[in-house]
Amino acid sequence: MISNMFLKFSELAVSDNSPFSNNHGATAEAILTEFLSPDEIQAMPLADLVDYICQKGHGRFTNPEQTAQLLQKAARDSFRLDKCLSEPLTISIASSFNCISAFEKERKFIEKAIANAIKSLYANEYQCLTSIPGIGPVFAAGILAEIGNIADFKSNDSLAKYAGLFWKQHQSGDYEAADTKLSKEGNRYLRY
Repeated sequence: MISNMFLKFSELAVSDNSPFSNNHGATAEAILTEFLSPDEIQAMPLADLVDYICQKGHGRFTNPEQTAQLLQKAARDSFRLDKCLSEPLTISIASSFNCISAFEKERKFIEKAIANAIKSLYANEYQCLTSIPGIGPVFAAGILAEIGNIADFKSNDSLAKYAGLFWKQHQSGDYEAADTKLSKEGNRYLRY
């Protein structure tokens, strides 16, 4: 998809001054799939392009006129392909966006199913884990799948040892090493 985007609209795909913060967002998708070539964008009156950007961006652009000017500059600076390649590239890019959208929907559906399944088994533990910043439904489900019932562990130390999150002791006589390596023993999936 990125190669096709580059072939169709080179400056949009690689430019540091990209008009969009996300070249895979809804407005960029519309630009790449509804226009056959950068020439159409370059030829479009600025006021019409500003209206188009506002409509496709749902009014989220802080300065749509500047975005339109950057877009027309990128269209002007992009290299041109044969016109016979415009339609196949556009279809290929649109197909890629459709696949990404379908995969995103499936991912959300699967994450919701995972969350529902784990909530029914370990509701309190799940709620506790998801309250930690950075741990979402999938990580919480993975942790709970590896641990099972946390009450099965006698102490925090036994859980840490099960996960392999402890430092080995190195000592000889009165000497005890200060710097030791993390143990890689235990459940590697839980440690991850």
